[in-house]
Amino acid sequence: MKLAIVTTRFIDGDMRGGEEMSRTLFYFLKEKTRVSLLASDMLSESYNLKDRRRNSCSGLVEGDGDVILFKTHFSSQRAIQILGQRAVRVLERGIPNGISRKSLFAEIAKSFAWGPFAPGIYNAIKGSDYDVVFSSIFPTATALFSLKASVDSGKPFVFTPYFHYAVPEHRNSTLIHFYTKRSSALIACTESEKKALIDTGAIGEKIYVIPLSFDVSTIPLDLPPQESLKESMGLKDYFVVLTHPWIQKGAIEVLKSVSMLVDRGKKVAVISIGKPDKEYVAEETRLVSRNLNLKILDLGWLQGRKKWEAFSACDVFALPSRSDAFGISYLNAWALKKTVLAAKNTPAGEIVDDGINGMLVDPGNPENLALTLDNLINSDIRDMGKSGYQKLLASYSPNDMSERYLRVFESVIR
Repeated sequence: MKLAIVTTRFIDGDMRGGEEMSRTLFYFLKEKTRVSLLASDMLSESYNLKDRRRNSCSGLVEGDGDVILFKTHFSSQRAIQILGQRAVRVLERGIPNGISRKSLFAEIAKSFAWGPFAPGIYNAIKGSDYDVVFSSIFPTATALFSLKASVDSGKPFVFTPYFHYAVPEHRNSTLIHFYTKRSSALIACTESEKKALIDTGAIGEKIYVIPLSFDVSTIPLDLPPQESLKESMGLKDYFVVLTHPWIQKGAIEVLKSVSMLVDRGKKVAVISIGKPDKEYVAEETRLVSRNLNLKILDLGWLQGRKKWEAFSACDVFALPSRSDAFGISYLNAWALKKTVLAAKNTPAGEIVDDGINGMLVDPGNPENLALTLDNLINSDIRDMGKSGYQKLLASYSPNDMSERYLRVFESVIR
């Protein structure tokens, strides 16, 4: 079998969960089958056209075997975005009841704009002898190019969407129908995601549930002690809560809950990893102006050792997200034996065992989150973190994940 794995970015940069999974899958499948990884040459997390940081290299990457990076065309990306927006306006004026066609045009334009726009992926797949193509992350342009090339050349296409169904524009998407109808198989990360995909019209029999994984061997063995890291951040003697600064991941509730505890005289601080969204920044500014004792460190996008130092420094990782299809960051936290906080009645409930390796809180309820944090401050939480680490090793093995993916690829070829 000859397999193509397509993702947005591969080289060291600001990687997200889906890209991290693709990288892990590639490395573990290299020992089992012929596999190439195709990606853009972007480094930046942001797909904003104003942010053009990227690696200058393209083509084969030495030392990584069949890893091919394709040039990102920002100018073309912008031009297609403008044309797409104009096409939508024409459709709005000229086609009676053309809502679905209008929506698909609009979403494809958004997909290209979100990027990265690397059209070389299309020809590389269409003109190849790959037996099966696997792609991830809805609704990136790289995924769209790989789907179209697979359909045009008659190759089986397998897709892991990481379907954030709580996001309105995803939940009401016409483009997701395009993917689900034309994919040979879909891979959901949880049963909740599978159900949401079925609700969009996907056929349940071609949806496989395979959770994400994490390779603990990637954690540096010589990380400084937690107290040393806290002191270097100016957080000595603080109870530290780590989060991602995005509103849909529950970051506003984290900020509010910590502020409540500080108002009660607790020494609690927040550190965040990632590029804050505007709602998070606005709430942070409001809370800090009201309470000068509130300690918040926004570390921005971190990679490699710096990322693991942030996880190691925290006492609790809080991601009370209502939108994540899985949340690989829970596994990242468990790899450092950290207790996690997640939201009830979300896919996280399939991952986190309440009171054993983490705590489940009411989503959108900062008072409940503050109460939970207060209880954790006054208890020994190390056992929860150790339990999470044991579950990570037992249930989220990258070798097991790659074996299950491989069986799906073999089945669609048959």
